[in-house]
Amino acid sequence: MLGKARVLINGCTLPVLIHSHSYVHKNGDLTEEFGGESWLPQTRQVGCSSGYQMHNGICYKAFTTPKNFHDASSACATDGGTLAMPKDASTNTFLLSLKNAVDESGFFWFGLVDHHQEGGWEWVDGTPIGSFNAWEPGEPNNAGDEDCAEYFPTAWNDAQCSEADRKFICQKIPTGCPGGYVYHQPSRLCYKAFNEKTTYSGAVAKCSADGGTLAIPRSPIINKFLIYLKNAVDTTAWFRFGLTDHHHQEGDWIWDDYVALGNFSSWGPEDNCAEYFPGSHSTKDTWNDGPCASADRKFICQVYPLGCPPGYQQHGHNCYKANNDKKSYDNAAATCRADGGSLAMPRDKATHEFLVTLKNQADRSAWFWLGFNDQSQEGEWHYVDGTRLGSFQPWYPNEPNNHGGNEDCGVMIQDEENNEWNDHGCSTELKFICQISLQGHVVRLTFLDFDLENSEFDLEFDHVTVVDGSIDKQLGKFSGTNLPPAVTSSGRTMEVIFTTDQSVTERGFKAQYRAVALEMLEN
Repeated sequence: MLGKARVLINGCTLPVLIHSHSYVHKNGDLTEEFGGESWLPQTRQVGCSSGYQMHNGICYKAFTTPKNFHDASSACATDGGTLAMPKDASTNTFLLSLKNAVDESGFFWFGLVDHHQEGGWEWVDGTPIGSFNAWEPGEPNNAGDEDCAEYFPTAWNDAQCSEADRKFICQKIPTGCPGGYVYHQPSRLCYKAFNEKTTYSGAVAKCSADGGTLAIPRSPIINKFLIYLKNAVDTTAWFRFGLTDHHHQEGDWIWDDYVALGNFSSWGPEDNCAEYFPGSHSTKDTWNDGPCASADRKFICQVYPLGCPPGYQQHGHNCYKANNDKKSYDNAAATCRADGGSLAMPRDKATHEFLVTLKNQADRSAWFWLGFNDQSQEGEWHYVDGTRLGSFQPWYPNEPNNHGGNEDCGVMIQDEENNEWNDHGCSTELKFICQISLQGHVVRLTFLDFDLENSEFDLEFDHVTVVDGSIDKQLGKFSGTNLPPAVTSSGRTMEVIFTTDQSVTERGFKAQYRAVALEMLEN
């Protein structure tokens, strides 16, 4: 009878040695010897929770309990989301049907404000309103400090945020965020404002326990979203975020991911640890340098979501999505950038074949834009990241031919079998494939010592199997005395399985694993 021992490894957000294992036989029994600190994976569910309905990859729910705008925001945050953001006509129509099913004549808050500048309407994720709106004629009119948006009952209206008789609609993006965290699509990170007080080091420890860091508002959009989140929890409290100068020279401010502050900041008037001024302060929502040891500050954490964003599928260290909307090359590229990525760049046969499968699932007969062009110089084909095409170039026979003198953009065509490349006019509206890189860390397992029974016959006796937990793929199966090569997962989980027939006792094996930042891996 075979005995098995399993260890599930979860990549954290810091590239440090986490844990080591040694498996040995003692008196005929399989035991484990552990070294270092155990780091257990968190369970993260993807999909709409009870009462929510999905539209275009986002989950929505209309709530009937009347609240003011702040309390409605707080209720959505507690549920792991934000107030709903109808950024396009399709979503707006869906939200109207959702609210009308609950209360056709009711007024409902949604996530649009002009808190920061009168008339400068922004979504609660920090992004500007954009070209679509559905304002009631004559609105918004700011008739008495009206800075929050509502359905009135079918068109949009600006209202006083303190109005306490409004119902509301929440949205949640179904990603692999830990419980209580809210996914922020522009930054592709999960955030949570904690309603508890601690020191800077205590806040760092709390965030680290969730596999993250203190939040890093590196851009105005992220900064505005964190202000929204913290105010949904407590408008009168100080909230820490991940910026200090206490590890460095005074005034040399460094983010908690060890990157310099950069050009964006939002300091108030004058300590060593950054925090938001509370909403009751005259300089509310700006930054302050406060005392790191003070235990009366709340805090905001950020973590990477597990896996790909909604609608995307993982291949290697990237996520891909075939879009059925038809757009020009430039507009398709802009759509991908809005998702935090680019048009897809298939650099090898395996990726190309994956994209063929993806496009065929969407539309087998359609042509799809890809991320390469010769717009800068005719015949000089580059990927959209600026690198030249490599040796892998599956052009259709006699392509590229620049037919008509204006075919400068790359496309995957449907040609019965091969789905090869062609050059095409960039203004044509076609479907397209987007690519974004996975964020966070993967697991790299390195064997330090290895001495097992040599399983020569299809590894039927003692052996170690390493499985990629993200895609359920075997990465290696090892036995004998040769030191196996290092193996790297495609995501944040790896499973190590030791199987034995218990007939021979050897020294066993020892391995260590690291959480490695994806940007540190070679392409």
